[in-house]
Amino acid sequence: MSIYENETNYKLLKPIECGTYTLNKLPACFFVATYQDEGQSQTMLDVLAIDQNGIEYETEFVASSDLYDKFLPAAEYMLKSISFDPDNVASVLNPHFFW
Repeated sequence: MSIYENETNYKLLKPIECGTYTLNKLPACFFVATYQDEGQSQTMLDVLAIDQNGIEYETEFVASSDLYDKFLPAAEYMLKSISFDPDNVASVLNPHFFW
């Protein structure tokens, strides 16, 4: 979350909460925030979990703020089905994605 705290147009809508979601069958924490992107309001659900080996799993659902609530149930359904394979993570990560 700290990477977003310096954004001038970033606003935390729901502080970090744990126990609602799981990610890769691990208990996960999440927060909800809104920000402006090219003049359009975006709302983001950021969910993350850390396994016993210290590997972090994270996923985000981002939608225009006016559509966020409408599509959140579909995002939550997909979130329940996400499975990461830590042995193959290095082969699928795009190194240009991270800043």
